[in-house]
Amino acid sequence: MKYTSFIVLLFLFSISNAQNNRITSGFKSCEESFYIQTLFPIFGKSFVIEHFKMDSVNSYFNYIDYTTNESYLKAQVKNLDTIKAIPTEYVLILNVIHNDQKIGFVKVGCHYQDNLIRADKWKGLKDYLKPQLKVIEGKVINLEKALKISKNRGYEITSWEIDYETKQNSNDYKIFFPRLIWTLKEQKNNRRTKVLQINAKNGRVIKEYQKFTF
Repeated sequence: MKYTSFIVLLFLFSISNAQNNRITSGFKSCEESFYIQTLFPIFGKSFVIEHFKMDSVNSYFNYIDYTTNESYLKAQVKNLDTIKAIPTEYVLILNVIHNDQKIGFVKVGCHYQDNLIRADKWKGLKDYLKPQLKVIEGKVINLEKALKISKNRGYEITSWEIDYETKQNSNDYKIFFPRLIWTLKEQKNNRRTKVLQINAKNGRVIKEYQKFTF
């Protein structure tokens, strides 16, 4: 079944005075309006909405109105005749700006079987975000430290991701005590990629290898 979606970029910021982190997240919706019930509590605080920013390449909304209260956010799409349906993959992107203004980019892909976002589906979204939340909460090393480790080993990283350990030769996650791993990649050319895997808990290098595409 094809995925039909529209990408909406939200700019969320923490209301905590002690922390000044900004998160950018994108999600799909094919409804006239949509709701977010959980606004990712971090540092014991809730996020509030600053404003919407539309991606001119992937988004087809001209204008968004929004209202908030204590429990949800509602966005109403205007100019519905401008909306176009496109087959795409649901991707949530988190861009965390730390207090020192250095930026860390974290991406997680989420997939649904239909083209409607319902509030009950968002309740399980935190499960997808567990690795990213551990970074934001400071429980594991952040991207900046992972990049420093890779640079010290001679890498010039072009892409990265953080996720739990999978079984050998499988995409299934390990069931018992999986490690959280930073996977950093350096694209050498169209066919060769250098890969470095780092234990996100202690910063130790787990594996280095190269991937070839033929």
